[in-house]
Amino acid sequence: MSISIIGLGAGDISQISHRAVEELRSGKKIYLRTSKHPVVDLLGIEYESFDSYYDQGEKFEEVYDRIAQKLVDLGKDTDIIYAVPGHPRVAETSVGLVEDYSRANGVDVDVIASMSFIDAMYNYLAFDPSEGFRLLDAFNIDKRDLSIDSNIIITQVYDRYIASNIKLMLMDYYHDDQKVWIVKSAGIKGMEYKKELDLYDLDREENYFDHLTSLYIPKGGNKKTSDVYDIVKGMDIGNIERVSLEDNPGMVNYTQEIDYRLSKLKEGLDRIKDDDLDDVMDLVGQGLMDILEVCEIGKDEGLFDLDEICERLKK
Repeated sequence: MSISIIGLGAGDISQISHRAVEELRSGKKIYLRTSKHPVVDLLGIEYESFDSYYDQGEKFEEVYDRIAQKLVDLGKDTDIIYAVPGHPRVAETSVGLVEDYSRANGVDVDVIASMSFIDAMYNYLAFDPSEGFRLLDAFNIDKRDLSIDSNIIITQVYDRYIASNIKLMLMDYYHDDQKVWIVKSAGIKGMEYKKELDLYDLDREENYFDHLTSLYIPKGGNKKTSDVYDIVKGMDIGNIERVSLEDNPGMVNYTQEIDYRLSKLKEGLDRIKDDDLDDVMDLVGQGLMDILEVCEIGKDEGLFDLDEICERLKK
């Protein structure tokens, strides 16, 4: 027995592949992750949906897991179709779970692609993903995923509550007036909508969100704070003060280098008052700078670099 996983396209009937349409008309039982998709009524198909699973107050991860287990149980006995919005390989957590459970239970899986909403976003927003692009999930996003060097699309911004949470997270990385775009129904003729606004206005009452809403952040914005790699990028190896590398290079020189820098930190530590947070932060910053400079010296000499030091910390 088998499960055919079909993409329904970004939302316009023209975006569904010919093979997907043929499969939908094969007579197999059809299950939809959600019936809230513009082409469902246009296809004229009979189906069952998992919309009710979303109304039971569970986390999305739990919903997707239940859907996957249910589908594999059904697929053990008969050939079925599981249809999802867009492309099955793009931002569809349940598809990966179905494949995992299917392998464990000896159920064959055939994935049939259609146009993804990401393709529609490229066209609607007029940017080339080869210039730098990141696709992020609103329910699984971390500050480390963000980059001012890439165009960013955040999917599944379903409502104002999610938008508010995303805004707070983004404001830890971007300045409050960072320009962002609310994008809805990309690729669906007559329904496409985009609105540019400042980040701090994202969750205002007049902004409407639904299951076809994403957030777009163009590359080239300004970060609120620097990170370690920003500091390293701005270093000039020729201007880093060295106290011990004038003689033959070797580990004894690095030992002397580190000992010198630690002695400077000790002097600073002795001067700090217990309640002076600014002095503490300055001292920690100087310690970090000393470490980064030693790593850059090691890299310049071809011995070690920051990444290798971080890797050793994992051991």
